[in-house]
Amino acid sequence: MEKLRFTFTILGGSDGKTNLICITSIETPDGRLFDIPDDLKPVSKHIAITATDYFTKIKNSLKKRHQSRKIWIPLTEDLKKCYLDEGENVQFGDQYLDEITPEAEHPGNNVSVRGEKLGKIVERFLIEKFSGKTSSVNQWMDEFEKECTRFEILKDTEKIEILKYLLEKQCSDWYTIKDDIINTKVICLLTILL
Repeated sequence: MEKLRFTFTILGGSDGKTNLICITSIETPDGRLFDIPDDLKPVSKHIAITATDYFTKIKNSLKKRHQSRKIWIPLTEDLKKCYLDEGENVQFGDQYLDEITPEAEHPGNNVSVRGEKLGKIVERFLIEKFSGKTSSVNQWMDEFEKECTRFEILKDTEKIEILKYLLEKQCSDWYTIKDDIINTKVICLLTILL
């Protein structure tokens, strides 16, 4: 391989206040995507990358939390030793990286299993529950969308499920009432049409 595509993202530190530039995934020229384990994501662990001119430009480009850039980086001998083994398998440190496969290739995933995963993912979201008092709706929704993108939650139905977890009681009550009203209107409309 002559190059790899690195995804650089600014994520929150363990204290929740600091911002860290992290490498969240590596993509090969043939389209295979590999996940970096959480403990190896901070760019400070990727010394071979930080020594390149590409990293200087990345550092200057990323300003805000959850901002992200995907950059193709040509592989020098040092980078090849760091990220590929002799068989050109993607690795970092002393471990092979997990390949991220599209959900469509896993027909065994059902809603209940995915629902459990969503509940666990919500615990790792870096935004507070929405109460309507802490921030504007637009600002909170922008942050919510960024978190969904960060965890690769792309389906609207999954976003709605996660939204339920992130609403305070009074907002959750509003959501339930609106959901009931919409369901009632749909039933009435179907009754009229049939």
